[in-house]
Parts: sequence; C-alpha cells; structure tokens
Amino acid sequence: MGQAQTQQQQDMSQANEHLLYLQRTATTAAHYIYGNQEEVQFQVKCPKCRSNQFDDQLGRVTNCFQCKLIFSVNDGQIQIRQDSTQLEDKRTFQMTEVQFPHLENVTFYVNRTILDPALIKDNVIDFQRLIKNVLLPFFSVRQRVLESGIKFSIGSFEFRVVGGFPSKGIITKQTQIYCYGYYIQDTTRKVKILSKKPSQQLDFEIKSYFNVNPKDNQIIQDSTIRVNQQKLLILQCDNSSGKIDRNSTIESIPNVQNLRDVKLCCIKCPAQFLTYQSQRDRSKEAIRRTIINPYFSGLTRFLEKGQILRISDFEFQVQMFEDHGLVVPNYTQIDIDILSTTQQQRIQQNRQFEQLLPPSLVPNRRNDIHRQHAQQIEALHRLLNTFILLNENQQLLLSLRNNRTSEEQINLLPLRQISMEFINQHQNDDNLIKCMICLEDYQENQIVRTMPCWHYFHQECIDKWLHKSTLCPICKTEVDSELQMEDISMQFHQ
Repeated sequence: MGQAQTQQQQDMSQANEHLLYLQRTATTAAHYIYGNQEEVQFQVKCPKCRSNQFDDQLGRVTNCFQCKLIFSVNDGQIQIRQDSTQLEDKRTFQMTEVQFPHLENVTFYVNRTILDPALIKDNVIDFQRLIKNVLLPFFSVRQRVLESGIKFSIGSFEFRVVGGFPSKGIITKQTQIYCYGYYIQDTTRKVKILSKKPSQQLDFEIKSYFNVNPKDNQIIQDSTIRVNQQKLLILQCDNSSGKIDRNSTIESIPNVQNLRDVKLCCIKCPAQFLTYQSQRDRSKEAIRRTIINPYFSGLTRFLEKGQILRISDFEFQVQMFEDHGLVVPNYTQIDIDILSTTQQQRIQQNRQFEQLLPPSLVPNRRNDIHRQHAQQIEALHRLLNTFILLNENQQLLLSLRNNRTSEEQINLLPLRQISMEFINQHQNDDNLIKCMICLEDYQENQIVRTMPCWHYFHQECIDKWLHKSTLCPICKTEVDSELQMEDISMQFHQ
C-alpha cells in the first residue's frame, strides 16, 4: 500500500513538473493582468457639442456622431484631430449607460512587419517578453473594451484581436490572455472564406470594400472579418495572413460542418513527455490545459485530415473521419494521444521516406502537387496580364509622345513637404507613402507635387513625366483643368 502511494506521489510530482515546464516555455500559456487595474466609465464628452461618446480606451481615432468632430482619447485626454484623412476607425458609438461582459479569454496577434528586431531571435518571436513587457502593463493600468477583429497600437507595436469569448467585453484580472501568433503585410494570393455567396460575387464585394477601406485590409486565417456588416470566417490563407489585392483569388466555401470530435496524435514532443504509461494520462492533461485548449480558445479553426499542427515544441497530426471541418470551442471534443518514442521515430522515418517517393504514390503529396500546379497556372495568368498591361502602357506612351504639359501648367501644380508625422500615420498604406513612379518610399522633408486628381509624386519624378504626357500616371486624368488646380492650391495653402 505504501509503495503504491509513493508511486502515485511520484506521478503527481512528474505531472506538476510537466505543467510548470509548459507554463514556462509554451508560447500558448495563459497570462493574467497584475497590479491594481483602474475601473473606468466607457464614455467621454465631446469637447465641441458635449454629447456622450464611447471611449474604448485604446486611443484609436474616431469621430463624434453628432458634430463629426474627429478626436482620439489617450488615457482620458482628448486630442482633437482636424484632418479627416487621419480617420482610422470610421465606426462611432452612441453609448451613455453600457454594461459590458467580462472577457473569459482573448487572443492577440502581433504585426511582425513592424516588430522590434530585439524580440526576434533565430527567426522566432519571443512572445513571453512581448506579453510581459508590452501587453500586460498596457492592460494593467485600466479597464479597456476589446472586440474581435479590431486593431490597436501600444507604442510602436501593432496588435489585432483575432478571437475571444465573448466576442466583445472588458479585459480584467480574470481574463486569460494569449499572444502566440503574428501577421504580415504581404499580399495573399488565395483565400478560402466560409460563405454561401458565389465566389465571383464574394470576390467583388470584398475587393470593393477593401478598396474603399484599405486600413481594414488584413486577412488572418481562422479569424473573422467584417465586410458590409456581414461577418465572414477565413478558412485558409496563404502564409496564414496577408492583404488582398486585385490579383488575389477569393473562393467561397458554402458548407463546412462543425466537428463533434477530433483526435490529435502527438508525433513530436520534448523528451521528458515520453513517460511510462502510468504517467501518460497526467502528461496529456498538462498538454491539454497549456497547449491545446489555448490554441483553440476563442477561435473557430478549420482542420483537414492528416494536417500537421505545430504548437510550441509539439507537433500533432490531425485524425478524423471527415476530410475537413471546423473545431468550435466548447462544442468539439478533442482527444489527445502521445505516441511512444518508437512510434514517433517510425512516423518521422515514414515522412522522410515519402519525400523520396514519386508524388503519385503518396496521397497527401498528390494533393500538394495539385495545389502547386494550380498556383503555377495562377502565376502564369498573372504574368500574362502583366505583359498585356505593359503593352497597353507602351502603346499609350507612344500615342502621347508629342502631347506634353507646358512648363507653366506644371508650375501651377502645388508643392508640399513630406513630414515624419505623415509617414508614421500612413505607414501601412503604400499608395500614400510611396511614389508610384519610382516606387521609392517618401522620406522626411522630400518635396511632392500634387495632380488635379489628388495623386501626388516626387517633384522630380512627376515633372519628368509631365514633360512627356498630360495625363496622371495612375488614373490618366488630364492636367488641363484650371478650376481643379486652383482648388488644390487653395486647399494646400490654407
């Protein structure tokens, strides 16, 4: 009896060590707010018309729903913004007495494109430092309202709320905080979205919306986006994140069922988790609490049979009867199996062996080859479209060779100087901080010239262009409207 009790105590000690190891090393481990968090009222008086405005405590730019005054609130201090082009969040709120639920959990992704290099080592982000040094101090000061899908900044860092339960609420000391993923600003070429609308219609709606709202253009796999008041779930996305442009392909997937159960086979894990059978159940429970539950918490994830999930130091292979489906938190039963050392080695050997076989003999690789072929065909189509466009532009230039803008007309176009504040405010929009003639980013104190259509370029670039043409390089607007030029001059000299 005493020996059995001793063995049980050893098993408990081993399980506790596993849990402590995971909490210390796993990027998916939960964090909590510390210190005395100030409770605040989520409203503020408009400094112009004194109407009650909603204050989300994130310092984002908004506008008054009554007088349309543009302002931001930072730590209770109202800053009035005069330039309407700086409006980052067009949503306004009319809330006087609002009761928000407390968030049980919330998951953030960080913008890797503008991430501090000091937080990246061997191409891996130090999420532990990021959470402890940036996120937790920010939310420990006062209560703040969060909503799935919003973007906000903390200093030079940019975050997005990709999931949480409930989808909108107050982050408190009891909220489980996760940040283990990142997103990038590169263009994504193919996106699958859960929607019953035809792919062509959905493609047109999304591209039209993002063309009007470029700051909302950010796709993250397994998260949702709002387009024209409709909520859409991103099932798959190149590189798991990116932006949509006119060459991106948006595919509508109308029917994806929720999975009632799914099994995750651990095919790679740290050596200390390869324990005896008597301790395996406790190890699985530690992995479930610290690795699996946070990974699926607050998100509806799309899984495919045979898919490999890499989470922290672990690799899991997805096993299920269906070809694909959605894992819904608090609905899908997730079972975990830890394979023995011999089984894991056999799987790794099989994966290496499959790489040596012809693709036709390996089902999973056949699918990969089909996808690669489709991507290659898509790339060829894009290349062909580029050649056609270049040819059209060449013909246009030839036709305009003798049609030049006079020096007097060029000098009428207004000049202005680029400031560092302007660059920082528009750093995520290439159309505003990059000269579309030389494709170089604008630098502080550089001079730009503005066309009647409001497109602007480096002075030397556009002057050289106008000596050969009378059209805007982007929209082909003529530079011969005195009324438009006067209007531009007045706007920039006010």
